[in-house]
Amino acid sequence: MGGESNPSGTQRVLALLAPGGCLPETDIPAEVVRAESGYEAAAELLSAPVAALVVHLGRITPAHVRLLDLAAELEVPVLAFGTISAPLSSAQLARMRMVEPKQLGPALKDVLSGTASPAASGE
Repeated sequence: MGGESNPSGTQRVLALLAPGGCLPETDIPAEVVRAESGYEAAAELLSAPVAALVVHLGRITPAHVRLLDLAAELEVPVLAFGTISAPLSSAQLARMRMVEPKQLGPALKDVLSGTASPAASGE
């Protein structure tokens, strides 16, 4: 399911960010769907194809860790940044591409253009 676009041809990017946070612009057209909680993000993952999930790790609480497993099951690439605030397994961490916030734009562009591996490390 990862990398799929909606019927209009625009890729959907799901973002679970800190309040007031925003995604950097890329030159690849994408519909950004902002989730306010892990539960809402999970519902969005299940409702329509998502090309990428961008997660501020501070928003992942112990109750929302399953969101990362769901993204893996659906083969949705995860770009993650911030301080880890919930217990995550090494398998969950290995499936994420950890990036610095300033590298989020280029990393998202890589994922949307299909040039990044799912768990490539951020530079």
